[in-house]
Amino acid sequence: MADYRDYILGSRGELSIAKNAYVGLRSGWFSTRSAAYLACGKPIVVQETGFSAHVPPGPGLHPFSTAEEAVAGLAAIRADYARACAHARALAESAFDARPHDAGIAEGAALRSGLDDSDLDRPHHVFARRLLAFATPEQSR
Repeated sequence: MADYRDYILGSRGELSIAKNAYVGLRSGWFSTRSAAYLACGKPIVVQETGFSAHVPPGPGLHPFSTAEEAVAGLAAIRADYARACAHARALAESAFDARPHDAGIAEGAALRSGLDDSDLDRPHHVFARRLLAFATPEQSR
């Protein structure tokens, strides 16, 4: 896992296309690899699958449907790379952080299982938490 994180941290970002089925169905599919790039503070230019209805585009996330849009996204990132990186990490924290929802979920589970409040602070095996811990903000710079 460390090698994969280091690979992402050593790159400038991600350019990726999606499988035709995801694009054609407008399923909203978003790859875990793209989420990992964002968590590492790396901007991405990815083919639109409908995800932008739920994950807002901006300087660190450029969805595209045409080659021209992909080129424009790359140019925007290149024009202000530091801003794109900062937005990428902030977007990962706001869009993929499960912690705001964990308390309610954990509280409901605690009520049903008899756990006390101290159990609510234990780490959960939630992908979003692992993702955000994948690269600390210091590493993503």
